[in-house]
Amino acid sequence: MNLSLIIAALALFSGPDPARHTLVGADLSRQTVTPERLELSGMSYVDASGVRRTAPASQILAVYAASGVRVAPVDGLRAVVTSDGQRLVGMVEHVEGDEETIAVVHPTLGRLHVALDRVRSISEASEPSPLHPPGDDTVILSNGDLLRGFVAGLAPSDEDDAFAGGTVLLIDLDTGSRRRLGLETVSVVLISNPQTAASGTRVWLSDGSAFGVREAVAAGPGLVRLSPIDAARPETESEQGVTPGDGTVPGSTVVLDNVIGWMPDAGRLRPLASAKLIGVSPVEPRPWTDQPTITDAASATLGAPDILLPGPSSIEWELPEGTDGLSCEVVLPEAYRDWGDCEVVILAGDVGRMTERWRGRLNAGTPTLAVRLDMADRPRRMVVRVDPGEFGAVQDRPTLITPLLRMTPR
Repeated sequence: MNLSLIIAALALFSGPDPARHTLVGADLSRQTVTPERLELSGMSYVDASGVRRTAPASQILAVYAASGVRVAPVDGLRAVVTSDGQRLVGMVEHVEGDEETIAVVHPTLGRLHVALDRVRSISEASEPSPLHPPGDDTVILSNGDLLRGFVAGLAPSDEDDAFAGGTVLLIDLDTGSRRRLGLETVSVVLISNPQTAASGTRVWLSDGSAFGVREAVAAGPGLVRLSPIDAARPETESEQGVTPGDGTVPGSTVVLDNVIGWMPDAGRLRPLASAKLIGVSPVEPRPWTDQPTITDAASATLGAPDILLPGPSSIEWELPEGTDGLSCEVVLPEAYRDWGDCEVVILAGDVGRMTERWRGRLNAGTPTLAVRLDMADRPRRMVVRVDPGEFGAVQDRPTLITPLLRMTPR
């Protein structure tokens, strides 16, 4: 697809309501804000009472658009997910002379280069995040065929290929032979690179991109200039739009309304959905329970998917080392408010030594509660329990909205 058409398509999107952003403070406090200026050092905003304020990055865990709006994906764009959870959306191409590096051409951010040993998956941007089977690298073709082996990289097509022009995916099959696949014939690529911890400043855009930045500076009213960590180095300063010696920060200018998420330090927060699920058990009077439902991480605010609780139940997670807090909202969805009435209880501690940390009642009169849970003792396990209320177990199916674990190193 022509790059100018992609840019035009994205330009039609006006972004989420700028008045509905949530700021999560370092102390797990939550407030509604309207961002006005975003920089690496901090953010200026208007609070709910209309007062203009400034907060340094050290006092902010995250800022995100409460609506979690996404634009409709443009056909032909792919999502490259890295080992540390970045999601780069754009056209995927080979890098001339370097088969082991992938180029992602983003409509706004330009050309991004990612080493193949950092890539976890390549898939259509409009599709949910693919699951990673254990073992070899896996390639799923557009016709449904599945190939296993070792993904060796991307390269330009040559005269011996059955197609002309474009990019070729190289895979060494388990049989010992090498296949050259036109990238347009490939639906999903799964690479068995291990996951790594997120770190540094991370930004989420309304097209579903999530990427690390080395610099962010205000570029005028309602604009921010971002310098992605993986931006390809131009051959000349003029290719960056930088006049030598003028002090301009290289990067790409983005409309602030299209920045739907920002973490000054992505290593401080992890999605609860990424924690190990230990078990799910029913709560009386139910003799059974379903598993919780986790929404797609690719379309989730801050990459933290919502968790739909399966009615009266007790759900236990093993918490990552260093966890000392939880921030989320607990919501009784509108579809369940006619008869839904339940208590949500959060317990935490070690095996056999759980203590109650939070309790709240949800019903039609109070369908939403904020959870600000400071756990200085750094528990290793956490239980979320749903107890039926006045009307029994009918429609007692709350949802944890954007549940985030705070991580603090010792």
